Amino acid sequence: VTVEYGEKISTEFNDLVDTEGLSKDVIAEWKKETKITSDVKNEVVEIKDEAGNVTGTEEKDYPAVGKYTVNVTYKDDKYKQSAEVKDTTAPAVTLKDNAEYIQINTGTDLNTFDFASMIVVEDLSEITKKNIDFSQVNSGVVGNYPIAVTAEDKYGNTDTTNVYAIVADAGTDITALVEEVQEQKATDEKKKAEEKKESTKTSSKSDNSSNSNKNNT
Repeated sequence: VTVEYGEKISTEFNDLVDTEGLSKDVIAEWKKETKITSDVKNEVVEIKDEAGNVTGTEEKDYPAVGKYTVNVTYKDDKYKQSAEVKDTTAPAVTLKDNAEYIQINTGTDLNTFDFASMIVVEDLSEITKKNIDFSQVNSGVVGNYPIAVTAEDKYGNTDTTNVYAIVADAGTDITALVEEVQEQKATDEKKKAEEKKESTKTSSKSDNSSNSNKNNT
């Protein structure tokens, strides 16, 4: 069984034992006679301050990435279920306070503009790389511009997401530009959904081919 990082591995009788069609008395007897043990435990992570100093620990409500075993024993019958927790989810990129865009006044020096404070990168795992590419933004021309944010976690999951900046003079009506940003974001989301769907198909075909090869050996 493969479990995505952040999800729980159940060690509950009702989740591990198929009791469909059994009477309540039989189920009760099975529960009484069944012993479930495992090495599954919640992950404990260090809490660090801005300087990187450890200030404490926090227990999550899910296990760490790794392999686990759940043992189910009913009288003389023993069953072992192996489970592996994997992190295959890329970091999520948004703007601070769920803003739709970053507003930049015309003529702003982009090299000193604090993009990083406005961009939020979230992931259950540690973020190891973050790059903000604002090379397409022209602060001298009114308009909306994509900013490509690439983030990677410690398991190698990476993703590039466009956030948008609107360049305009203070007090300018930017209604049309906001609408353009909304349309571009919708297009980006649709494209990502299609890419994810295609990636899932490819992964499924690869898994089926691998299983077929195993069966033929």
